[in-house]
Amino acid sequence: MREEHAKIYRFFTLIARLRKPGGCSASHFTESYNINERTFGRYIATLRDLGFEITAKAGRYRIANCRVEHKHEDIIHFTIEEASIIKEALTTEKRDSPVYRELMSKLFGLTALPEIADDLRVGNVNRNINKIRTAIADKRQIELRDYFSPHSDTVKNRLIEPVAFTQFFRYLTAYEPEADEVKRFKTDRIGEVKISADHWQFEQRHKSISQDLFGMSGSEPIQIEIELSNRAYRLLKEEFNPKEKAFTPTENGFLYLDKVFAWEGIGRFLMGLLDEVHILKPLELKQYIHDKLETGKEKNFLE
Repeated sequence: MREEHAKIYRFFTLIARLRKPGGCSASHFTESYNINERTFGRYIATLRDLGFEITAKAGRYRIANCRVEHKHEDIIHFTIEEASIIKEALTTEKRDSPVYRELMSKLFGLTALPEIADDLRVGNVNRNINKIRTAIADKRQIELRDYFSPHSDTVKNRLIEPVAFTQFFRYLTAYEPEADEVKRFKTDRIGEVKISADHWQFEQRHKSISQDLFGMSGSEPIQIEIELSNRAYRLLKEEFNPKEKAFTPTENGFLYLDKVFAWEGIGRFLMGLLDEVHILKPLELKQYIHDKLETGKEKNFLE
C-alpha cells in the first residue's frame, strides 16, 4: 500500500474504531499502525475541527456525534485553490490552513463518513473471524484485544481458547482461563485478534454452551410460563420463530412455555409488550422486569 493511501486508510480506520461503543485507546491505535502519539493527536484534532464531538474517558476516545455544517449543494463545488491541494490535503500533517480545513470538511461531507466507517468496521470483523477460524483449526489460544463488554462497561484484552462460532459467526464460544469457564463473545465487539504461539491447554474444559431462543447462553435452563395476546404471539413467531409445541391456545391468546438461560433476552421482548403479556412463572423474571422499569424511572426514561 502506497504511503499516501496508508495514511488515508489509517484516518478512516480511526473513525471506524471511534464509532464503536467502546471507542479506542491512543496506545492501541498507535501500536497497531506504527504511528506516534503526536500523529494520533493530530488526527483527533482534525476530526474535532470537522465537527466531530470526541469524548475522552479513562484513556479511551469515542465519537459522540458529528455536526456537518455544509449543505449538500454547497459541498460539491471546489475552488481552484482547493482542487490544487486535494492530494496534499489528504496526506499533509499541517492543519493551520483555512483552505485545508474547508476542503477536508467538504470531502467528509461528500464521502458519507458513517457508511465508510461502517464498511471498515465490517471488514475488520471479517478479518477477525478469519483469524479465529485459523486458531480453532490449529487449536491455538488467541487474545481478543480491546474487547468491549456492555455488562461490565469495560474494554480490555481477553486471553481465550476459541471453540466454535454460532448464529452465522455472530457469536464465538470460547473458554477463558482467567474466569475458568466457557463464555460467549460477540464478534463485532472485538477490536483485534492476535493468535498466540501457545496451543490449547484446557481442551478438557471446552464444554459446549447451550443457547436459548433469545440469544442468551448458559448451562442451567430456567422454565418460563407466559400468557401472550394474539399480537404478542404473532410478534414472537415473526421475530424468533419458536417451535409450535411451545404454545397452547387460550381463550384470549396463547400460553407460552419455554426455557431460557438469562433474563436479558426474554426481558427485552417482554418490555416492548407490557400490556400484551402476563408473566406467570417464575417470580424472578417478574422482579427483573420490575427492577428494569424502576431503573428507567431513575434515569428519567419514564417520567
